[in-house]
Amino acid sequence: FRILVVDFMHECELGTWKALFTQLIRLLYALPGGDHLVATLDNRFVLHRFPDLN
Repeated sequence: FRILVVDFMHECELGTWKALFTQLIRLLYALPGGDHLVATLDNRFVLHRFPDLN
């Protein structure tokens, strides 16, 4: 039998998730080279979501 995996997004409200993600992005910006880290994260999301843009 397959076990259902609990999805984190269904365990908290959208506003809570958005606030957490926003804070994580701010932490990335605060690190040395943070602009590059956030750009890398953005590129990974785009390539994962839209592989034809590669």
